[in-house]
Amino acid sequence: MKLTVKKEVLFAADPHYDIWAMNPSYTSNSGESMVLSRHVTNTRGLGVENWPQWEGSVQKHISNDNGKTWTPQGEKFKNGSFIAGKVMHGDWQFFMDSSKNALIAVYNQSKIQHASKDNSVWEHRENRFFYEISHDGGKSWTAPRQIIHPGNQYNKDHWMPNITAGIYKACADQTQFVRLDDGTILMGVHIHREPIHPNVCSVFFRAQWSSNGDELIWTCGEELQIPESDPYHSCELGEPDLLLLENGRLVTTLRCRGNRKSKLPARRWICTSDDGGLTWTTPRQLTYTDGSPVYVPGCLARFVSVPEIGKHYWITNILPEPTYGCDPRYPLTIAEFDPQKLGIVKNSVTVIQDLPPGAPRCEDFSHGTGRRYSNFGIYRDRVTGEIVLLLAEEPKISWDDGTADCYRYRLRFM
Repeated sequence: MKLTVKKEVLFAADPHYDIWAMNPSYTSNSGESMVLSRHVTNTRGLGVENWPQWEGSVQKHISNDNGKTWTPQGEKFKNGSFIAGKVMHGDWQFFMDSSKNALIAVYNQSKIQHASKDNSVWEHRENRFFYEISHDGGKSWTAPRQIIHPGNQYNKDHWMPNITAGIYKACADQTQFVRLDDGTILMGVHIHREPIHPNVCSVFFRAQWSSNGDELIWTCGEELQIPESDPYHSCELGEPDLLLLENGRLVTTLRCRGNRKSKLPARRWICTSDDGGLTWTTPRQLTYTDGSPVYVPGCLARFVSVPEIGKHYWITNILPEPTYGCDPRYPLTIAEFDPQKLGIVKNSVTVIQDLPPGAPRCEDFSHGTGRRYSNFGIYRDRVTGEIVLLLAEEPKISWDDGTADCYRYRLRFM
């Protein structure tokens, strides 16, 4: 694959600050106005071992010149540290519904119920999802509404099948949306249910416009879990991506960390749906089209389609050999996805960003040992047609320093 990559600083960080540009989207069917969720972490110079004490903020940012410059919009939500036990505002996930010329923003709100400096119980959260709508290109927004499944058995606490605030935690991180021909909007989330196994599964929320077009009615499809007969059964199956094919079939791949002790490498799993995400095929491990394994760490992956040339691509950290956890997250790669064979075209794997000289390397494949090129925002530039990635190059110096500038990568096929 012949590809040119242009890299530039989008947001430069002050010392000990880590900046993310999350979930970029155009705000209407035409024009150059854009929106993103800007997430800033203040490591307070405390080092990676004390990350539960880091603080942060999240705020919408708007651009009126196709992403060249950005200005803050609305309230800046300041999130305390994980050990503070305060309500925390998640990043907005944006989706532009072209059929309604309406911009949708979804975020989760959580509260740490029990937390400790040694990170032993931080997973226990009180957690809910909310959404906002803009009908004027992101200039103004409706008041937040909580996502609650229809039916008398659902309420602000038990707000979705098998999800109850204070017991289970649902998350969406740089999620992908699609709109089906019948108008249904899908977004993927993953659910933590410790100590129940499998402790992480995934589900797709399904939103449909109300009859008056003022709100969305939210339901969900079936859960995606690793088969009980598989040795990976006790591992996670989370962070789903999403691709809508021309024939209406949906494809998702899902993160699964490995287990070094059991000699199970980290992999992505894949399954498909032919009924709009209501039901899914049994997940299987993603492979190349020749049947050989695709090795990735436990990390984010995203699809992007280029209709002009009739191809679909997959962007993630594809590795030449197996790893067993969430690292290393370099190189960052792009590869062609074959929609017929439902696999990755091996000779198409192309490096977007490898580890540069002098950058911290991943030595023991655990958190905080090497630089990561991951968790990127992604969109297609309306003016240039380029695939654009936004990601924090973390860490700039070291994990103990915590500084990370946010970069913009422009990908153009030659």
